[in-house]
Amino acid sequence: MKKVKFVFGYIYIVISIFVFSFDLLSEGVVKKTINNRVDISNIYTANFQNNSSIGNFLFSISKIKSENELLKKQITTLQNKNNSNIELEKEIQELKTVLQYQSSSEQIILTTKILGFETLPSKKALIDIGENRGVSDGDIVLDPEGNVVGYIKFSLPMYSEVLLISSLEFTLNAIDNEGNQYLLSNIDDEKLFSRSIENIESDILSGVLTTSRVFNQGGEYPIAIISTPLINKDGVTSGAVTILSDIYEYKYFQIVTREIRDY
Repeated sequence: MKKVKFVFGYIYIVISIFVFSFDLLSEGVVKKTINNRVDISNIYTANFQNNSSIGNFLFSISKIKSENELLKKQITTLQNKNNSNIELEKEIQELKTVLQYQSSSEQIILTTKILGFETLPSKKALIDIGENRGVSDGDIVLDPEGNVVGYIKFSLPMYSEVLLISSLEFTLNAIDNEGNQYLLSNIDDEKLFSRSIENIESDILSGVLTTSRVFNQGGEYPIAIISTPLINKDGVTSGAVTILSDIYEYKYFQIVTREIRDY
């Protein structure tokens, strides 16, 4: 019985020592460690909250994004302005070409702005001058470089309608370098069919087909080039010829009024 009591007493002493030691550790090493961790945490928290470099870094990223968006908008605006300037420069150059062409001509040639194109059912252009400026039905219409693009189909007081050379309805008389006469009709946007209207004894290998005063067209203006030979068969010389003008590339046309200038 005494031995059992002794054992229990021993166990109690050991447990008390352990608990006391744990309290010391809690108050000492463990608590110190915990406090250190808290201190470190506080340091990091303080550094994160008070460190201006991190704040500046985050602000810089936001500002860069904002600046990039602004630059993109400015670039887009400049590109649009640049495109407009390109179109304006093209228009100015076109008018310079018209001026140079007309200054070397003895024929009264009017400058007109294209209001729009019609592609169906026939290919036409609407221009901004008409009878008020002396335009008449049948007047030859040129591009800025002097190549034929069509003729006046209808002339109204304030505007006119041009039947384009690219229209399937287009027909026109023409001559070649030798004075041979032809009737031209449309094939497509790039080609005309040329058929002689008088007897020609041989093939026509090359040359340019033009309008003529013979047909009251106001002068000799290039229409098409003979890029492949016109073949003679049974006294008729015919074949496809290539249209010279890039009709739809222009903002201005010229009209030959068939009146001679007075000097």
